[in-house]
This record gives sequence, C-alpha cells and structure tokens, in this order.
Amino acid sequence: MATATERQILDALRRVVDPDKGADIVSLGMVSGVVIRDGNVAFAIEVEPERGARLEPLRKAAEKAVEALPGVLSVTAVLTAQAVAPGRNAPHPAAGGRTQRGAVAGVNAIVAVASGKGGVGKSTSMARRCRGCSGSPAAGPNRATARCWRRSRITGCA
Repeated sequence: MATATERQILDALRRVVDPDKGADIVSLGMVSGVVIRDGNVAFAIEVEPERGARLEPLRKAAEKAVEALPGVLSVTAVLTAQAVAPGRNAPHPAAGGRTQRGAVAGVNAIVAVASGKGGVGKSTSMARRCRGCSGSPAAGPNRATARCWRRSRITGCA
C-alpha cells in the first residue's frame, strides 16, 4: 500500500476551513510540521492562544480529512498556541513562523538540542557542533565540555 504524500495531505487539509476566518487552514498558514512515517501522519495546527480552547472541532476535522486518504494508517494533529511576551511581535505562521535575523544581539545562530530521555547524545552533539565554532555559547549541564566560550565573548558560529 502506497503512503500518502505531503502534497496529498496538504490538499486534504485545504478542505478544512477555519470557522472564524472563513478560509482553509493551509492558505492561512496554520499547518506546520507535517511528518509522514510508514503511513502514520502527524502535523501541528498553529492558532492564536485566545482561540485554542474552542478550536478542538477544527483539529478533529483536520484529522478526519487526512485519515480518509488512502495509505494513511493513523493521524495525530495537535493544536499549538504560543503566547507572545508583552512588547514583542509574534512571528506570523504564513511567514514561516520565524522572527527576524539577529533577534539576539551578538548571536548569529541558536541551536536547540532536546530529547525526552537521557543518554541519547545531546551533550555530545552540542560539543561536536561547537568545536567548529569560533566561540558560540553552549548552555546546559555540560557547557564546560562544549568549550565554546572564547574569552567571554560571543562571536557566533559560521
């Protein structure tokens, strides 16, 4: 059995309309993080925090739309609503959800390394990444092993 493609999934989600905005959730830039693995599909629907609680029917409709595709065994859709700190502009999902470059003074790149369990190589990955840096910071329990500080000056990764 053939697995559904990302294009097929997005086409199916174009039939799911945001009740407040009157447009489909793909065109509104609300869908992100589509993952397809062996017929199992997962994706996020990004909504404003104040609308999150009442959009559960939208999430269920999106799951049903994708579940109807041939080759889809399971679907997991999650609603995500990120609150914005006062005085900051929220990154718009349609713009890729990214903030402007250089949002942190003196830092060229921020790398997040995370896992739900221990012993999977987070510190090792960070240390290896930082070895090639000219002085980017490493934060966390093993920042001393990453050795990315250079004379207490942040210069960023190339």
